[in-house]
Amino acid sequence: MGCCTSSDPEETNNEESESFITQDERETRRQSNTEAQKREIAQLKSRISDFKKQVEELKTEKQSLVTRLSKICSVKLTDGNPNIADLSDPNRPDKLADQFSELYDNQWTDSFEKLHERLGFSEKNAIEILLKIVLTTYDICMHQVEHQNKTLENALSLFTGVKGTDQANESVIQESLFNLRTFRAKHYFLDKEDFQRKIEDSLHGTISSNECSACESYIAECIKICWQMCVKYPSMYISAKTNTDFDHGLYTSYTTAGEHVSYVVWPVLFQYEEGPMLKRGIAQGTNQR
Repeated sequence: MGCCTSSDPEETNNEESESFITQDERETRRQSNTEAQKREIAQLKSRISDFKKQVEELKTEKQSLVTRLSKICSVKLTDGNPNIADLSDPNRPDKLADQFSELYDNQWTDSFEKLHERLGFSEKNAIEILLKIVLTTYDICMHQVEHQNKTLENALSLFTGVKGTDQANESVIQESLFNLRTFRAKHYFLDKEDFQRKIEDSLHGTISSNECSACESYIAECIKICWQMCVKYPSMYISAKTNTDFDHGLYTSYTTAGEHVSYVVWPVLFQYEEGPMLKRGIAQGTNQR
């Protein structure tokens, strides 16, 4: 009769327990590896996000630099270049030239009638008064603009420490000047009453207060248009200078034509001093020297 070997129950339980623990450890390791992989993936995603953010920042910085470079190039191209007109500017030189002609057709004519017909001035004296007013207004506006320009340039030089010989940073100053001059031309509040007082003071002894009152609307329009002409860069220019010979290229006849000039009625308008003419002036002709 053979001997039958029976397994020990306690030993069997130990083997099963050992097998169970090994499986548990394996699961723990798997979970641990999974968590580590998740952390690594999260770190990689974070780094990718940081890189994307840096790329966007660099793109923005690049665009900003390109825009600024474009502005600087535009400033160098247009600032002080009268041959390039800003078509969005309602006060560009050709438009101001039209306004200057309308000033003569409208306010000048009204004031002339008041001086000549109501106050009894001769035709020539009335014309001389009106010419004196527009020339004086232009000179006062021009003086104010030049003073502001000089003050602004000195302030920028003092604020930035950039001198005129500093070529490396000159473009920064020029860009600032361009932007500020453009802003002034569009938004500067012109105290017309103060300007009118300056004009009347300048004309004191030449024109009485009664005569100035008769020309009030004319003076106001002179201030408005002359100011806009002067704040251009370069400034527009008016001149009543003439030779004795009548230059039909610069002047049209007033009421009398002739080979010579008797007196100037309305100034010539130029885009800038020694620049192209925008509007001819008006002069009284005569055949007498």
